[in-house]
Amino acid sequence: MKNLKVSAKLIVSFMVVVVFAIAVGVIGMVGMSTINKADDALYNENVVALSAMGNIREVLQDQLVQIRNIALNAGNPDKIRERQEMLAALEQEMLRYFAEYESTITDSSAEYAYFEAKNLYLNEFALSKERVLEASYESLEASFEVIFDQQVMEIRNTMVADFAASMKYNDRWAKDTVDNNTRLFKSMLIAEIVVLAICVIVAVFFALYISNLISKPLNLLSSFMRKAGSTGDITLTPQDAENIQALSKIRDEIGQSIAGSASFVSMR
Repeated sequence: MKNLKVSAKLIVSFMVVVVFAIAVGVIGMVGMSTINKADDALYNENVVALSAMGNIREVLQDQLVQIRNIALNAGNPDKIRERQEMLAALEQEMLRYFAEYESTITDSSAEYAYFEAKNLYLNEFALSKERVLEASYESLEASFEVIFDQQVMEIRNTMVADFAASMKYNDRWAKDTVDNNTRLFKSMLIAEIVVLAICVIVAVFFALYISNLISKPLNLLSSFMRKAGSTGDITLTPQDAENIQALSKIRDEIGQSIAGSASFVSMR
């Protein structure tokens, strides 16, 4: 480093600081990118899931209302068919929300609870709807007897509970994701602070080191020239000779200047 040109010394110092600055930037960008991806996953796999499950439960409730309306219109075929068409539209809507929710499931427990509920909906619950429809052509009492059948009520309650449990497990995954994001942010912040501190320390070290490399020989030369200018004495003391001999070995511009001065004094 001592034998480098002054400009080269400054460039090397600057480049070292730039490298550390780039390291700080890279760590920050990697951290932000990771957190951004995690936030996207949180939105796509939880916020969307929450919306889809809310729609599933709402449509299920609407179906229960239509089933009750079918029962209330027992003995009126036209009304029954009208309610049946509305129920069929709700069933198609339910399948769409099923597909939307399934694409967001990330937890195995949530997946298990969801498919338990879905199987109940597609099988036992569907059969209970058919039974209510058939009974509605007989009488009001027969329809409500099916609706309030103990087994049918248990199927309905289990299905609702399983849907709720699935969403609860998905929420647990979301909480874990938020916690991971928080830990990642703290880690990135600590890393940024550490690297920034190292960058400052290195910058200060190089500033002092380069400053010393430049100022020390200049101070010695300046001191000698002041003495020569004020007294006219250009003889070298043993200490001056030793210092000039050491500094003249430096191959930068300052070292070359000192070597030239030493040659001039020696010629005198």
